[in-house]
Amino acid sequence: MKISKNTWKTILKVIVTITTAIAGILGVKAAGL
Repeated sequence: MKISKNTWKTILKVIVTITTAIAGILGVKAAGL
């Protein structure tokens, strides 16, 4: 399977966005405790 650079950029953006969102949620929960 060959994946184009544009596809990789999109996938990376999604991963970073999800990771940031999860980190933010965990950070808020930790601060709440």
